[in-house]
Amino acid sequence: MKGEQDATLDIFVRSLAPTTGLERQRALVSQLDRMESEGLIDGYDVHVWGDAVSVDSALAETATGRGVRSQVAGFQQWALAENVSVQPFFDRKEQSSSITGDEQTVITLPEITVAEYEGAELVGMAPHQSAGETVSVQNYLDDVEMRRTRALAEDDGASHQLRVPSDD
Repeated sequence: MKGEQDATLDIFVRSLAPTTGLERQRALVSQLDRMESEGLIDGYDVHVWGDAVSVDSALAETATGRGVRSQVAGFQQWALAENVSVQPFFDRKEQSSSITGDEQTVITLPEITVAEYEGAELVGMAPHQSAGETVSVQNYLDDVEMRRTRALAEDDGASHQLRVPSDD
């Protein structure tokens, strides 16, 4: 679309081989492939993360751990700026090990998360809560598809307008 930065989506999943939600993941990838082929998005990436990330473990300090924590922090900052909430989807809680008895702080991660970017800027994500209502990944993707389809049609219509010379 004219004058816009690249529109990309990042999809975060707990696993590439889920025991549940396989059809949901297939439908998601199919929709993303179609959106990309129709020029509605410039691309998408799939990232695998676990069901939680520790805030203070040794693994949390690895590049992968820092990356997940950074991504979650970006979602939280976006939610704050947009006056929405990522709770309870990214819930921070204390967890005890049944083996060692050690306590650690973890942030739970949703089964699927979508993040929308224009260039490098995060412009939206799901799931989140807005005005007490849940915006699901599917609802968010449907909204992205509708917005981008409308914008593409408007750009196409503007490029095909007939210019009529004036009598001046």
